[in-house]
Amino acid sequence: MKFSRLLVLVGAATTAAVSITAFPSSADALTWTLNNVIFNSTLVPNSTGGAVATGSFDYDASINTYSNVNILLSNGASTIYTSQNFTTSDVNTSAVNTNADQIVLCVTSNCTTGSRFIRLVFQGSLTDVPGAPIDLTTSTRYGIFPFNSNFRALAASSSGNISTPTPVPFDIPGGATIPAVGGLLALGLMRKARKSLASNTRISKPISEVVS
Repeated sequence: MKFSRLLVLVGAATTAAVSITAFPSSADALTWTLNNVIFNSTLVPNSTGGAVATGSFDYDASINTYSNVNILLSNGASTIYTSQNFTTSDVNTSAVNTNADQIVLCVTSNCTTGSRFIRLVFQGSLTDVPGAPIDLTTSTRYGIFPFNSNFRALAASSSGNISTPTPVPFDIPGGATIPAVGGLLALGLMRKARKSLASNTRISKPISEVVS
């Protein structure tokens, strides 16, 4: 194998290792966790002692689907109703209400008049690529359907957001990672290149034995 070709393979191995690390797979849905989601206790903005929403959900942007929803709305000092746990079966599947920009959960998933709901509205659209936390807008609220009737809005001072874990390099057995494997491959190719070069040198410049 020519030395120049080996150098090309070394470069390709190193580039592949870096590329795999820099661009994580987005085939699976991401898990988003609620942080600091605190509601007003009354219709007055930033009224303290309101209900708190905790929990998480999965979202797959490629098929616009929410799953593994588990959001608990706790009882605050002044709430519309007592604690409520919302799950995947409560997702309102209407494209108007539930998409990459927001998720609506109703105890009766079709959100009929009088049903309990929680509506999380995001500052930006969710994707399949992990990144910085996404803030919730003050249109985020819970209450009794319809949305603008009996409700409590997100407290603007709560800094409520959702976040997803930062991915780590793909692990392989033994604790090594893909960059390490790429480095080992490159090292092996470099050693082979040196041996090939040394062999060619010996052939082109043979040692003459002097017989006395």
